[in-house]
Amino acid sequence: MSSLKHKTHLVVALGYNDVYGKKPTWNDFSECIRAYSLEKIVELASRVILELAGSRHPGDQRSLVRIANGLFGAEAKRFNTAIANLTSGSLAVPFHERQVLNLTKAAMLIQDPKRTTRADSPLNFGKALLMITDLTEANACGLERVPEDAPEFSRKWMAYLLANELTTYHRLNMSFARYYHLYLSEHPDLRECGSYVNLPQRFRDLYELDTEEYWSTTFALLSYWGTRIDPEGGFSAPLAVNSDHYFRKNLNLPAERSDRYIALQSQSADQLCKAVRKRYSLEEIRPFDFLPFARRPLVSFGSRLYVSSMRLLSNKLTTGLHHLLLDQRIPRDERQLFLTFMGEVFQQYCDLVLKRIFPHGALLRRYVSLDDFRQELGKGKYCDGIVAYNRSIVLLEFKAKLLPFPARSGEDPDATSAKVVDIYQGAGDQILRTLKRVDAGFQANGVIPECIDQVFPVILTLDDIPMNPPLYAEIDRLMPAEFHSDRRIMPVQSISISELERLEPIIASGHSLLSVLQGKTSDEAMRASSFGNFMYNNKDLYEEPANEALRDLAEDVMTGAREFFEKYWKD
Repeated sequence: MSSLKHKTHLVVALGYNDVYGKKPTWNDFSECIRAYSLEKIVELASRVILELAGSRHPGDQRSLVRIANGLFGAEAKRFNTAIANLTSGSLAVPFHERQVLNLTKAAMLIQDPKRTTRADSPLNFGKALLMITDLTEANACGLERVPEDAPEFSRKWMAYLLANELTTYHRLNMSFARYYHLYLSEHPDLRECGSYVNLPQRFRDLYELDTEEYWSTTFALLSYWGTRIDPEGGFSAPLAVNSDHYFRKNLNLPAERSDRYIALQSQSADQLCKAVRKRYSLEEIRPFDFLPFARRPLVSFGSRLYVSSMRLLSNKLTTGLHHLLLDQRIPRDERQLFLTFMGEVFQQYCDLVLKRIFPHGALLRRYVSLDDFRQELGKGKYCDGIVAYNRSIVLLEFKAKLLPFPARSGEDPDATSAKVVDIYQGAGDQILRTLKRVDAGFQANGVIPECIDQVFPVILTLDDIPMNPPLYAEIDRLMPAEFHSDRRIMPVQSISISELERLEPIIASGHSLLSVLQGKTSDEAMRASSFGNFMYNNKDLYEEPANEALRDLAEDVMTGAREFFEKYWKD
């Protein structure tokens, strides 16, 4: 049994020992999994993945009950006993996506891809799924090998919490629209920025696919598999996509282009087995590392395609676009140019969102972009924007850098710490330098008040970096000493662009960014948590209407997809 805090609950991942009262071994796992062909294993794994992807949150009991009934049948009642043994207030999560992917990894290490053995009952698969929790979660990231009072424990704990949250499935929602705008649009107004990259053209050059073809086809596959959930939990709805029929008959793309798409997103079971066996072993299963699956989330058995992870396929429309456009085939100097340009793109996007939140009025102006004052500010690096209130200011620094793979897998605490330093330390320095210029008289044409009682340093990130107490402590440690000696400066906060977009309609409904920041930073527990958790814990206060601007952006993207399907789709 392993546990973590989620929202206000203690989340408990139930394992085989919790449900069946026995600690499993890899031999036990092998005995269960050998009853199935590899294709049957992947099919059952996909069914669980799809049910989890349709759940409202990781502890959604309706989805978990359907999975338990579908896999265990009459034995599903065992879960009731195991859950009854939990402490009050705990949230039982017997199934989650990381567990399913780790089962697929382990099965590919054990099972012969050519084996055709078939078992009708999914019961042994379900037992193997529970065993994986016991066999892989106990010492994830090497935590159990490090005493809690050891200096490196806090770094490993921070790395574990980050990896755990980053490998948890989150709904796609409308975030795809933001990423489409950032990574697949031309941004002609930035052509003179000095680092311009024509992003759609780069995508075409690399993959010989139009961005509309790639995006619309990926979205269609996500939508198709999203409808494959069996409400009765019978695990019987048709699941595989026939690539010959889907891409060459329904989706009437020229054969060479559909072949390019399939090659970009899928790999044969044999290819995936080879990649898994090269990278993992039962002794080193690397429970947060899914690189072979992330590169190509679809698995093929002949013309039959299965999805190994809805999260990883969804990522192909979000953060995965960053990695596709940063392909290793691109010369190093061009890759660096791309990273610089994405900083410009993200800054422009943040500026757009903040100007929507704080529109310039005839009598009141709250938000200023410091890009408009670079000449007045003079040499040196300053933060990107300021939100001004009567006697308070919010100093904003935008960061487009993403956590690298070693940090996302939790396996390299040093890489995690180094990237945290890279993102946050310089941001703190820039915010402090800006505050000193404000104290020296900079008022941004009268927007900034002369007397300032409170200063809120806020770092706005492109990446959805999941905040937690160890990470927050590290970020706070990286801030300049003045952040702790100047009584005006409130505790530093990190907010992702997706969280800011959630706040946008809340602020439009009458709340202020200032009151949100005051509420969050005044609560010792919440200041070290994410804005998402803060809003969840205060959901009675902060009702979350839809973000209409993001919805409009999503509608524009979907209009392009509809035009694509009107052109190519055949009934």
